Amino acid sequence: MEREEERPFVEQKLGDDDWQRYVQRRNYRQPPRTWLWLSTILNIVLFAISLFLVFLLAFKQQDTTIPEPYSPANEAISYEYRNMTGNEKIMVGDPTPAWEEAMHNLLEGTLIRVSQEELDILGQDSVPLKDGGFAAGLGVAHDIHCVKKIKQFMYFDYFYPDVEVGSGHYKYLQHHADHCLNFLRQSVMCHMDTSLYTLVWAPGEDGKDVIKHRAPGEQKCVSWDKMQEWMQARSTSTTMLVHNS
Repeated sequence: MEREEERPFVEQKLGDDDWQRYVQRRNYRQPPRTWLWLSTILNIVLFAISLFLVFLLAFKQQDTTIPEPYSPANEAISYEYRNMTGNEKIMVGDPTPAWEEAMHNLLEGTLIRVSQEELDILGQDSVPLKDGGFAAGLGVAHDIHCVKKIKQFMYFDYFYPDVEVGSGHYKYLQHHADHCLNFLRQSVMCHMDTSLYTLVWAPGEDGKDVIKHRAPGEQKCVSWDKMQEWMQARSTSTTMLVHNS
């Protein structure tokens, strides 16, 4: 029990019960300093952990994301979602005039004009054009060209009826198709399609069930129509090439 003279002056008129209630309220309103220090330290630790996580996420993002190499075509890139089709009537099966026309339309306008400034950014040069600028092409045009050459070699008799198997011309065509296969392999591995395909049991040629895979799911693709429009706006012709004299 506190002595009477130790109580605050203003409280001298309070009874013992009133004084105890006052002390309890005062103690409640003024928590011990130990808890204040612990609370402060805890907040500092949580803040430090938050900063660490932010920097860690930023570092991981920088580590896995690299900028696109420069190309004047980057400005025309637009993405869309598409699903692959396995049996397009024109593209699959024996070659036909319709297939040849479709391939011609895909490759038409893919020889494009670039400026000196654009070549300087790449640190490259190219064949000049008679009406200004320089000739160039996008990687996708070479890929499509390779698809065409492989198809032509697969159906050798249709496209090259006068070429003898084993002749010098035949070996050239074979080497060209082989080069294209290897180039497409690198392109496929570079662009790395990560869409998921699933498996299914289906009847095989002998009637027994065999495991097959379904077409891949939805894919994020560059819009071909918009990129083709960009190429055609810059298109030129081999007749405009300046020969190196």
